[in-house]
Amino acid sequence: MALLPRILNLDQFLTSDENTNIFFAGSAVIQAFLQGNLRETYWHFYPGVTMSWLDSFGLVGLWLWERGMGITQQSLFDFVDNDILHLLIACRVPYAILTAIFIPIVYNLLQRLLPHVIALTASMFIAFDPFFLAHSRVVHADAPVAVFMVLSTLAFFIYIRQDGQYMFIFSAVMGSLAALTKAPGHLMAILVIMIAVGDWLITCWHEGRLSWQLGKRRSWEIVIWGGIAFAMFVLLWPAMWVDPIGILRQMLDETFGKVDEGHLVFFMGNATLNPGMWFYPYVIAFRLTPLTSMGVLLSVGMIINIRPDKFLKSVRSSTIFMWLFVIILLVVGMSSPKKQDRYLLPLFPMLDILAGIGWIGCVYLLLGNQQKFAKMRAMWLPMIAFVSMQFIFAMPHHPYYLTYFNELMGGLPHAVETTLVGWGEGMELAAAYLNKKPHAESLYVASTPSQTFLPYFDGIGENFYTNDIAMRADYVIIYQAQRQRLAPSAEIIYQYQTQSYEKVIELQGVPYVWIYPNTRLIFSDVPTTATLINIGFADIMRLAGYQVQRDGDSMDVVLFWHALSSIEHDTDTCYEQKVENFMATVCPRRNYAISLRLLDVNKKQIAQHDGWAANGLLPISQWQVDDYIQDNHMLILPNDTHISEYTFEVVVYNAQSQEILGMASFR
Repeated sequence: MALLPRILNLDQFLTSDENTNIFFAGSAVIQAFLQGNLRETYWHFYPGVTMSWLDSFGLVGLWLWERGMGITQQSLFDFVDNDILHLLIACRVPYAILTAIFIPIVYNLLQRLLPHVIALTASMFIAFDPFFLAHSRVVHADAPVAVFMVLSTLAFFIYIRQDGQYMFIFSAVMGSLAALTKAPGHLMAILVIMIAVGDWLITCWHEGRLSWQLGKRRSWEIVIWGGIAFAMFVLLWPAMWVDPIGILRQMLDETFGKVDEGHLVFFMGNATLNPGMWFYPYVIAFRLTPLTSMGVLLSVGMIINIRPDKFLKSVRSSTIFMWLFVIILLVVGMSSPKKQDRYLLPLFPMLDILAGIGWIGCVYLLLGNQQKFAKMRAMWLPMIAFVSMQFIFAMPHHPYYLTYFNELMGGLPHAVETTLVGWGEGMELAAAYLNKKPHAESLYVASTPSQTFLPYFDGIGENFYTNDIAMRADYVIIYQAQRQRLAPSAEIIYQYQTQSYEKVIELQGVPYVWIYPNTRLIFSDVPTTATLINIGFADIMRLAGYQVQRDGDSMDVVLFWHALSSIEHDTDTCYEQKVENFMATVCPRRNYAISLRLLDVNKKQIAQHDGWAANGLLPISQWQVDDYIQDNHMLILPNDTHISEYTFEVVVYNAQSQEILGMASFR
């Protein structure tokens, strides 16, 4: 039941990070290993080592299958650089299998802590949790780190409660895998220490004295747990075999550098790098189902219940422990400036467990004073009902589980107004639409993130990270997350919002992708309809042509600029800046404004228009060598202006320093 919704339609769409995660975590690591260059198996500060192993299982498995079937004769080294859509399913399958196997393992562990009916309910809540399910189907670190952290924590708590060296070793191994996966996994050491110390303090409180013997034992357990975890950390990461000190230093430096930078998100109607401490409480509640969110609240009742019977007493301590896990991760996440809803994915399985405790515990209390046997049998029917409800919430969103948002908080329509929406889902549908165009293979499309669009598209394109990319395109695609974050600039997003789109792609009735036919502003030469001139401006740019059209009291003037080679080297004063925890020399490109003036025969100024190139959409700093740029200016003439002869004067100047780059006149 856990595997099926994870394994079906795995090729439906790409998320924005999967290109990197497949070719860097998978292909590049395999190639480095085959060449014996073990140091290069470091590919990210995550460190993402388990991703490399999972990707490798998929890639090597697909290669062996195709070699055995005679489909390919490529070596493994060359095979792993195949087209991403050819490799996609193979890379995703190990993640789907891992997270599916996670469900029965959690069920097995929970049975040691909780009544059977709660263990089964909680496990199935996790299986059909839409947000966890969405991340179980993609090549990314978030689902694996959630799996390893939850298993490690549950196993260690079982060891503390019931003893057993197998649970202790299993917890340490899972903790090591969590640390090998992604930064939240490094918190496992803190969680283990807190559980061990907490158990010692509670035991001392019950006994009414300090038990130094138990304290000593718990201390040694922490040390041994850490030793096993570190040994596995080294054993499973080839880069650690050759340069352990250098690898650890690089990982820590880059991790803290990235955390300090923040992450551009959309929260409460604003694009921001740091959405504040209330970001996680809001988005986590938004990502839960109504069933889970209400069950989590009900679980608090299992802690504060004044007179619990034997059934509820067995639940109370486990509930407190799981809430401790949730609170610690939430506090750490809230304190970090770098935030995304998926960064705290490990919370979701634990919240589903708490929801199972809350709902089944509530039903147990409502059944009142019935006989124990009858009461336990009566709870199976609501358990089936609860699991069915969780299933019903999730399945209509297949395979786009990321489109699910809590109906109690307004669902997807409200989510697009308050939190970041879209990770690539729907972009393949935009590609399918444009592929039906005549000569689609010759179309040039600007999109962001293009790595989620171009693999499905027959034509060519580029990532829409700067305005100039759009100015070169036949079609421009605006994605929901891009629109929310006003990227690459507010001006370009507002510009397209005022235009009519040709097609909108909707998911669950909500627009995700807008497709705009585009009017180019960048060409390979001056249009044949323009008047040709040749006026240079300090070897940075030259005016190559113009067009003029008068309409009543206004005059539309189109200038055609040619970007020269030296524009690449024209920079403002360089300075030192901290980038990813390292000092780097930054030399920002100068940005020039353009002033167009209309003069009469006596050189008297009649009208003037100042502004950035292309109405601010195409800063000169984004021009590329040999671009021909269309730059529109509108001159408003005084009433009843009658002129038969006139001259245009163009001034290009640094808007910040007012330094003039060049000045020229033409008629």
